[in-house]
Amino acid sequence: MLYDPSKDRPVDGVGRIIWDALGVIQKRGWCQNVETNKRGHVCILRAVKVAYGETIGDSSLDTDTVNRLKLDDNLGLVFGYANGVPIPVMERLCVVLDLPLPSTQSGRYDSLLYREIANWNDAGERTEDEVLDVLRQALLIQ
Repeated sequence: MLYDPSKDRPVDGVGRIIWDALGVIQKRGWCQNVETNKRGHVCILRAVKVAYGETIGDSSLDTDTVNRLKLDDNLGLVFGYANGVPIPVMERLCVVLDLPLPSTQSGRYDSLLYREIANWNDAGERTEDEVLDVLRQALLIQ
C-alpha cells in the first residue's frame, strides 16, 4: 500500500525523511548488496539518501521538498551524516531493528551505525516487505 503524502504526513524532520524513503522504495523497488542496482532498485540507506534530496543518475527528486526540509527551522535538522545519511534517521532505524547503538567512545559512531543497517539490509533472508515494515515502524517513533 503506497503512502499518500497528503494524509497524516509526519511532523518532524526525521519522520519526513523516513516517509519519503518509504516512497522511494515503493516507486523504485528494493535491492541488496549495492546501493542501487542496474534496474534502479535501492537499498534502505540509498532510499534515505534519495529522500533527503540526493539524485540517482540523471533524475532528481522534488527539490521543493528538499529545500523545505533544509530551510525549515522547526524541523530540527541540525545533525551529522554518515555516507550522506543523517545520523538521527539511522538511530531511529536501529531502535526499530533492535540493533545496539554503538558507544560514542568506540570511534566512528556514524560509520558503525551505517554498517549495522547495511548488514541488516543485506542479510540473505531479508525481504522488501520487511524493509518497508521497518520504515513504517520508524515513522511511529518521535
